[in-house]
Amino acid sequence: MNFSNLFTLNVAGKGGYDAEICEALGLDRVSAEYFDGVDPYGCKIELKKQSDQQWIDLAKLSFITEEESNIPMLFVYHNKGSIQSVYMITYKDLITALNIPLETLEMAGMVKLAAMSVQIKYPVKKAFIVEHATMLWIRPVVESK
Repeated sequence: MNFSNLFTLNVAGKGGYDAEICEALGLDRVSAEYFDGVDPYGCKIELKKQSDQQWIDLAKLSFITEEESNIPMLFVYHNKGSIQSVYMITYKDLITALNIPLETLEMAGMVKLAAMSVQIKYPVKKAFIVEHATMLWIRPVVESK
């Protein structure tokens, strides 16, 4: 992935900017349940753009397959639209790190089946991702003279 293209990308405001981030990273944009882009080698990638907190849909996670649970999630952090860092963690590792019991995911799935429009969101803060995920890129600090 070409992280240098993130320098000029502005992701301020609402909306995921998935298409723009995919293009900048050299991913083909795909709109699928568990991923937003595919790299040239066929690796599926989920994007999460945020400045601090992201909400994860537990009901969605309750239906994830073993294969899908290995999809990497890229947490793209920005400050007023300027991308500052990118961290990676798989769905499986995120669920494990959050220590979400299987029963909780199963209950969220049952609620989703009963009321399709319902979402059960779980907050994930930047500090948690920084601690549990792998940093892939950070904006270099440029010193002023």
